[in-house]
Amino acid sequence: MYQEEISQNNQIRIGNLFRLLLMQTKLIVFSVGIVFIIWLLYFIFSERTYAVRSVLQVEPSIQGQEVTNLVNISNSGSVNLNQQTILYKTRTNILTLIETLNLNIGIKDINDEFLKINSDSFKLEIKEIKSGERVQLNLILEKDHFNLSDLNKNPILSNIPYDKAYEDEEISIFIKDNSFDKTKEYQISYRQKEDLVNSYKSRLSVSNIESNRGFYSPGGGLMMVSFITADTERGLRIVDEANKIFIERGLKNKSEKASLAIEFIDERLSNMENLLVLEKERLNQFQMRNITVDVDLEIKEVLQSLTNIQEKLTVLELEEAKTRTSYTAENPLYSNILSQKNVLLEEKTLIEEKIKEMPIANQEYIDLYRNLEVTQGLYNELLNKKLNYSILEASTLGNVRVIDDAYVSSRVSPRLSRGVIFLFFAGIFSCLLALIRGLYFSPITNPAEISDSGIHEPLVGIMPSSQDFETDKNFIQSLESLVVNTRLLAKDKGTEGKSKIILITSASASNGKSLTSRMLARGLADLGHKTLLIDGDLKQGDQHKAFEIKTITQDEILKIKELKDLESYFIQDDLCVLPRLSRLKSSFKWLDSSIFQDFLENLALPNFEYIIIDTAPLLSVSDTSLLINKSDVNFMVVRHDLTRINELKQSIDIVNQLGSAFDGYIYNDYKRPSGYYGYYQYYGNYSYQYYADKYLYTSYDYKNE
Repeated sequence: MYQEEISQNNQIRIGNLFRLLLMQTKLIVFSVGIVFIIWLLYFIFSERTYAVRSVLQVEPSIQGQEVTNLVNISNSGSVNLNQQTILYKTRTNILTLIETLNLNIGIKDINDEFLKINSDSFKLEIKEIKSGERVQLNLILEKDHFNLSDLNKNPILSNIPYDKAYEDEEISIFIKDNSFDKTKEYQISYRQKEDLVNSYKSRLSVSNIESNRGFYSPGGGLMMVSFITADTERGLRIVDEANKIFIERGLKNKSEKASLAIEFIDERLSNMENLLVLEKERLNQFQMRNITVDVDLEIKEVLQSLTNIQEKLTVLELEEAKTRTSYTAENPLYSNILSQKNVLLEEKTLIEEKIKEMPIANQEYIDLYRNLEVTQGLYNELLNKKLNYSILEASTLGNVRVIDDAYVSSRVSPRLSRGVIFLFFAGIFSCLLALIRGLYFSPITNPAEISDSGIHEPLVGIMPSSQDFETDKNFIQSLESLVVNTRLLAKDKGTEGKSKIILITSASASNGKSLTSRMLARGLADLGHKTLLIDGDLKQGDQHKAFEIKTITQDEILKIKELKDLESYFIQDDLCVLPRLSRLKSSFKWLDSSIFQDFLENLALPNFEYIIIDTAPLLSVSDTSLLINKSDVNFMVVRHDLTRINELKQSIDIVNQLGSAFDGYIYNDYKRPSGYYGYYQYYGNYSYQYYADKYLYTSYDYKNE
């Protein structure tokens, strides 16, 4: 049962939220419509931008595969693609790009057509220009020369020939003879190259097309270069030139490194060549001294054995180094390698012992021969290295190549898909705005909203909107229902044999509490109940205007001692109206005074069956808080499409803090909804539809509410 109640409450809350959205459909549609119009105008009139792209392949460095520990240019043949993307957009590369394509110079003719001229055809440098400054000039071309002036036609340079660079302290310029159409005037806009570096770095995007190996790719990888621009022709030139600069700079770096390596090898070759000549001479001298000794066969056998053992030892030492990082010393695989190594070392030791037993001449010949072989091997290796680096220095091959030249990939902005996403979030934002507005700022538009908001005090009357209170049947019947319900409440709440004090207030001004108080007082008086209407709104009360009587002063009310002193304030036989007191220094002190208390207890209560007090708005003036505990019945007037739920709840909190409560609500100026009539049948209690259908109400039994 408890779970069913929780489920029902959740459904009610969801229904309330959904109903709030339905009732504010106009706001949601209007908000989304405004966003759609803004986006549509943006889509129609904004500049079209496109992505110009190119794909590069980065392969393992050739240098890294051929370098020895002697000359280390690169650590390995692996490629770090992340570093390559950084190198692509270095400041030096971007500055070279700007300078090569004259990107810091805008040139247009009299028809506002921009020209794209490279630096080999046109060069311009203004030397004394501040950062961020833009200089604009006029270029006038003649048949054999050109002139330069400012925008006011003041000459800067005159009669400068083509194909000849001009330079002074302020400006340098060069124009190739066939750079422009002659006898034309061009406008030039010039900026410092440094001012554009960050702009082009941000627009030029370089990313890695990742493989399963990630950014660090031993086998190379692919790089995507993108440039966002509205001028696709210009974008194609920029991407192609940027690729060219990146590749050429890489080749230049490799060529420089190869040159340094060749210089280093040349130095070593010279020393090694001298050493090789010396070793050959020593061996020749030995052979001349020992010409009768035949040691070739025995020496070849010993040297071959030593060579074989050394090669095997080298292989095992490499295996040992690899295994040491992966296995412990007790591992069988590692132990096997060590055993093989020890066996070879023992064999090497035996051969060396055998050499020691040979004649001195044989030992000396072996030493000389081994030294010559080692020196010759080193010399040949250096020659091979020099040949490799010489080829690399002279070649144009690098480890970066263009897979796709620059091409226009797709439109970046504006795009329809982004508009759909934008409208989707605009719809969500509009719904949130509608919920916040409905929960905290929207006025009440149906009496059922009060109970749906967790306010369960009875609704004692609903007064329809009317232009003629005297003849409107709907209004008259609603008033009669309010009078009956008021009598029932007063009977239950009041003290037997005493007058019933009924306080009527509202959260804020213009809710119709004065009209309601006046009509209720007249209704009770018409039924023969002697009724006193007190205008307790001592600052803005206007009951005297409605009844066409004058306000009274404190001195005048002090003269009222008996009922006969109130005869001049009787509007009809059973209705007396006490208008607002004027000239009060403090309305709060007056309502809290013994004079007002004596008036109620000694005059009003003994002589009137009902006393209706029309008070000031509860949230505006503190006077009402003094009267709230003096009354038997407290009514709150809620006006259709004006009072807000949060105002109503705030008023309830204030009254509860005073130790009292409202006994009911009077819904005033109710109008049948026109725009949202059909929505009341969805996700809410039947009261919404009921109030939307009915203007007339029968007697309301608050006990069954």
